[in-house]
Amino acid sequence: MTLEELLSRMEFWHWVIAGAVLMILELAIPGTVLLWCGISAVVVGLLQLAIPGLAWEIQLLIFGILSLVTVVGYRVWLRRHPIESADPTLNKRGAQYIGREVKVTETRLGGRGRANLDDSSWLVKDPSGSELDMNATYRVTGVEGATLLVGRDH
Repeated sequence: MTLEELLSRMEFWHWVIAGAVLMILELAIPGTVLLWCGISAVVVGLLQLAIPGLAWEIQLLIFGILSLVTVVGYRVWLRRHPIESADPTLNKRGAQYIGREVKVTETRLGGRGRANLDDSSWLVKDPSGSELDMNATYRVTGVEGATLLVGRDH
């Protein structure tokens, strides 16, 4: 049996099952591409049910166009309507410390040092390059990787 013969024998339920499989795969491989391709496959299956005898070439064309339009359309929509987190500092431990005060416990050259905050010792840095004073209190103003950026309150 050739691929053409196989495709010409596709029933609507083949598309629906393929769509369901793609949507289930989306759970294991997130990224929304498989979700939209799965939805497109289900739509083609329903279209074939509504229009019996729809040529397999047309079915594949509709599936391809619908998949492309839905994936690209969703990406454009998502860019315009980003998902906002209820807790924007979740899993951004350093960002949770912005605004907190720290006491420098160790100084190094170049405006760097260490400070204890809660149960951790952090690298700290004054972005202006000013030397840090030992045992002085600074406010966390930002985060650069695993280093807290600090400055004095004026």
